[in-house]
Amino acid sequence: MRNGDGGWLIGGGCYGITRLLLRWFLFGWRMARYDLSFPFLLSSRNDWFGDDQLASLPAFETARCVKVNPDTPQKQVRFLTLNGNKILMTPQPRLRTGFFSILESSSIPYLPDACTSAGVAKFGKPISLDDKLKVDLIVIGSVAVDPKTGARLGKGEGFAELEYGILRWMGAIDDSTLVVTTVHDQQLVDDIPLEKLLIHDVPVDIICTPTQIIHTNTKIPKPKGQLGILLTILSPNFYCSCLLVWCNAIVTTQYRSL
Repeated sequence: MRNGDGGWLIGGGCYGITRLLLRWFLFGWRMARYDLSFPFLLSSRNDWFGDDQLASLPAFETARCVKVNPDTPQKQVRFLTLNGNKILMTPQPRLRTGFFSILESSSIPYLPDACTSAGVAKFGKPISLDDKLKVDLIVIGSVAVDPKTGARLGKGEGFAELEYGILRWMGAIDDSTLVVTTVHDQQLVDDIPLEKLLIHDVPVDIICTPTQIIHTNTKIPKPKGQLGILLTILSPNFYCSCLLVWCNAIVTTQYRSL
């Protein structure tokens, strides 16, 4: 979802400290816009983002394969997934070297090592677009989320939407696949305008915070995963690199079928 906040301007010639400062400025702008505060400044709890509540969800307990985004706030979710002897599916960082990898605890000597980007690269098994997998649950992060509608705001680069669309295109998920977000209570808002949502925006079914589990009963349609829509999600600075990865994956898939 693009909110006119300049999210597309990050990248290009902005690298190093300049890029980092720009990203933090935009993130802080979003937090200020929705009157949010950083969870680690508000609470001494270890469970800043509802990980314990997620672990108690029946949908999580029964899930065999869980897709979790690669960001730091969901690091504990990745650990809980592996520790529960589930298959962890996680995207390659920023989709620059591929799309998804799967990890299984049986092949990992020390589980916390596999919950970082370096650990995914070391222990993960890349999958191709023609692999037949069923994802039982999706866990994504959010900057802000509306518990009444299930509408969410991410960091503005569209990776959660792109990842969802690719999985839908692969046939790994469908409308019935639950989407869960883990956030702090201060990230709950009630003023995300539904008329601003785009066709590729992913709503959430369940919100887990440190204090509660919220079933949104969202009426927002989930994206269908059309290829043309997927390619319009990316910000310009990542479009070319992800398009090359996509083409390489398709070529590899066709080669394997020969």
